[in-house]
Amino acid sequence: MKRDDLLPFLFGGYKVRIAQEFYSDMDIKGKNCMIGYGNARSNLSRALANVNSYRGGVCHIISPAVVDGSRIVTNNSYMVHACGAHFHE
Repeated sequence: MKRDDLLPFLFGGYKVRIAQEFYSDMDIKGKNCMIGYGNARSNLSRALANVNSYRGGVCHIISPAVVDGSRIVTNNSYMVHACGAHFHE
């Protein structure tokens, strides 16, 4: 049984577990910056930014425009900004 309620950040779920594994790998390799890629709706980008905020590291999220070239604001993109990640459009 997976106990996402025991994770010290976010709301649980497999994207959070993936983000946690990425950061564990980063620690093993002695790195100090996370770079992620995802659109404004990306749950993984939100999870990376949130874990980074919890850990106090540096996080960059590269985000493409939608098909028509416009930019949208979603709850996930709002959370990426709120967690202090550097958001590159």
